[in-house]
Amino acid sequence: MGKLPSERAVVVAVQNFKGGVSKSTTGKHLADYLALRGYRVLVVDCDPQASMSVMFDVNLEALVDETHTLSNFLSPRIDEADSLRKTIQKTAWPNIDICPANLGLQDTEWELTATIEEGPTAIAGAFRMLRIGLEEVRHDYDVVILDPPRPWGFSA
Repeated sequence: MGKLPSERAVVVAVQNFKGGVSKSTTGKHLADYLALRGYRVLVVDCDPQASMSVMFDVNLEALVDETHTLSNFLSPRIDEADSLRKTIQKTAWPNIDICPANLGLQDTEWELTATIEEGPTAIAGAFRMLRIGLEEVRHDYDVVILDPPRPWGFSA
């Protein structure tokens, strides 16, 4: 079942332009459904609220140093990008791994947009880093589920 070893994982993002519409819950149920059918699933929690990480029983207090979270991987404070693979943790659910988030991701988002001159370049660089990190692990999974945050804007 699943993909051929030479194929890359399918990447799915559960997205909506509003908060509180069950994006994380939908992503969690999708991950559970696919894992129960034998697919190897990676969940990437891109939301500073870390709802998806909590649903998979990630101990957020143990992640205070942010060493193994998406926030540390994307942070512009880090001179040399580490591997996304180092952020991935096993969950108690068979066939599901997670790249957890924590509140530090909010700081990373602010750092990426801190200056008008560098903001767009830094944001594009973070998305590029995430894309490169996902490419690094896409052969290890059948499906990658992204749990994006609510899109914040100046009008929010």
